[in-house]
Amino acid sequence: MRGWIYGYRNETGKTYGMEVANEMDENLVTVYQIVKAVEHPPSPLKFRQYLERYLAELEWWPYGSDYEILSEVTTPYFDHFGPEDLEMNMPWKYLDIQGMNHTAFVHASTCFESVLHCWLYINLLFAPDDPSKKSRIELPQDKSAPIVILGAGVSGLLVANMLRDLGYEAVRLLEKTDRYGGKTHTVPEGFPRPQHEVKNTICELGTCYLSPAYDEMVKKLAQFTTDVGNKQVGFGGPTGNFRGIITKGQFSGKFPVPPVVSYPEYILLKAADETSMSPPIGPDRKKNAEALQERIADDLDAYCVEHERIMGQQKPMPLKPPDPFLHSKSARTFLDFLRSNDWESLVGLMQYGYSVQGYGPLDEIPAYYGLVWVTPDVARQIAREFRHPDGKDIVTAWSLGWSDVWYHMQRGMSITYNIDVISVYRAGVLDD
Repeated sequence: MRGWIYGYRNETGKTYGMEVANEMDENLVTVYQIVKAVEHPPSPLKFRQYLERYLAELEWWPYGSDYEILSEVTTPYFDHFGPEDLEMNMPWKYLDIQGMNHTAFVHASTCFESVLHCWLYINLLFAPDDPSKKSRIELPQDKSAPIVILGAGVSGLLVANMLRDLGYEAVRLLEKTDRYGGKTHTVPEGFPRPQHEVKNTICELGTCYLSPAYDEMVKKLAQFTTDVGNKQVGFGGPTGNFRGIITKGQFSGKFPVPPVVSYPEYILLKAADETSMSPPIGPDRKKNAEALQERIADDLDAYCVEHERIMGQQKPMPLKPPDPFLHSKSARTFLDFLRSNDWESLVGLMQYGYSVQGYGPLDEIPAYYGLVWVTPDVARQIAREFRHPDGKDIVTAWSLGWSDVWYHMQRGMSITYNIDVISVYRAGVLDD
């Protein structure tokens, strides 16, 4: 988390397949950096300097030094509560005051950063599709009553769309910047592309992935996605679904590991290294791989049982603080949580499901957030992709990008841009 490059995605390969991408003179590649900065985040210029420095040093960077930076985005990423905040039950304190002063707070930091969790949290507060559940937020009976939403990011657009569906006619969004969509930054590039191709290559510099966990949300928002031609696509194009994991710094040195391995290979190698089981190499490769797979399956089953015991089935978060997070043990990291339960075989799998998505290292993020994101359903989906890498795509992206989703959603909404809100008046009362 020092500004180093922790991953990249070949957007040309995602669109046309790696075989085609490798034959082209130029590829479009999205590069990810992450830095831990509590008070003074680096400037965009500093990130550019980090990028150029580390691209020149990295042994595993395959594209050399002949590149051009076309677009850059720097943004605070995944604002979350630290261990001390969790001990003070901050996520639930926010949940308990929702609706006070006729106000709801639906920013991603209330639960988790993903689009899915923003949508689930809004559903938790308003229960728009379940008449049997009482909304936590008392909405006006008068459908023409004015409602103001601060921010036209993902959460703001989702809650505005929900209110529109409920028939409210006077909803207005006030956005501090000059654009909607928040951390979503989709860059469509026309070139380079193969001969005779006319479609743009969609480069996601922010919100990027989906999984089967998104299926219900995708179905509910079909008018902004599949109905307008925005389809879920896999990775690697028609020639494969390759995900390479960089191994440098991830292994103890007990056995030799190539610098780059496929996702399924990494999961097994990491499990062997963490558990001291025999690695899937040499003449006993198949036998050792089967033993590791069995250990991973057993540990995953145990994880899912414990997850349900701790977190329950309420999505996207428990309505009350889980017992293990009521005391000092809440300071444990997600890695500590796995190791304390002897689930070391799952470390590689969780790194892929959590850290590779940009949510932080397992040894830094509080265990609570690992449990919020990696539900039993998500864990089993990750495992299924690991066991059947040639099967149906588990991780997907939008063919036209996430920005296209928000473009169609925001149409017809009243959004005022470049607004600095300095105070809020409610029924004659000034709140600072």
